[in-house]
Amino acid sequence: MEKLFELFKGNSSSYIKSTVNGELDDRGKRITSYTTVHEPVTTKQWQEHLDGKIRIGFKPEEEGQCMWGCIDVDPSSYKNYSQKKYVDIIKNYKLPLVAVKSKSGGLHIFVFFTEWADVEKVSDKLKKINDKYFLAQEIFPCNKALNMPYQNMNSSMETEIILANKKFFTVIFLYFLKK
Repeated sequence: MEKLFELFKGNSSSYIKSTVNGELDDRGKRITSYTTVHEPVTTKQWQEHLDGKIRIGFKPEEEGQCMWGCIDVDPSSYKNYSQKKYVDIIKNYKLPLVAVKSKSGGLHIFVFFTEWADVEKVSDKLKKINDKYFLAQEIFPCNKALNMPYQNMNSSMETEIILANKKFFTVIFLYFLKK
């Protein structure tokens, strides 16, 4: 869990808690409510998130720098949506991205850095990648919080990381952390 905490470094002054009420909007996306908690996220909240007790998220930005970014794929309709085409793009073009199912059933396509990177440069580069390959509506960093993956990791669809190989398959986050 400490590795996950380290991997998703971001805004240290606050985080969000979100609640999914089970209802779907017109597109088939889960309706969610959000509350901002004005204190740093701790390993305790991360563990509660992983255990399914709470759902957390936060901004990747910290003083104009970030350690990760994300292309947030929310399709116009979830009814016939498949992540496979996005995963195939990542594989076929050898993009340095990791695709993870989101709480809504969409896709969070992450990029991670070994050092803090300039938010504007990261945002610009992700916008270019998005415009060329994915056409998603939202890119992080964008001064908004993003729900973290692996909420309720033992039973949730969010425990899945989508990888493209000869077959379309998923693995749990422990594999992801070894990479």
